Amino acid sequence: MMKIINNKSINTRKLWIGGHSKGGNLAVFAAMHVDKEVQDVIIKVFNFDGPGFNSQDDIYGRLQKNF
Repeated sequence: MMKIINNKSINTRKLWIGGHSKGGNLAVFAAMHVDKEVQDVIIKVFNFDGPGFNSQDDIYGRLQKNF
């Protein structure tokens, strides 16, 4: 997922990333670990009924407004 999101042809678009259950967790993880320039175009990240992350994590905290 991160490889697809980091694709330079996508970087000019606004991104909505989401998934259900483990896929929701993967969506959050990918949003936390893609390049900064890609994070800047992520509008929302949806995690439908998936496990969460520690809200104390610096990357999670920086992106929390998008979740």
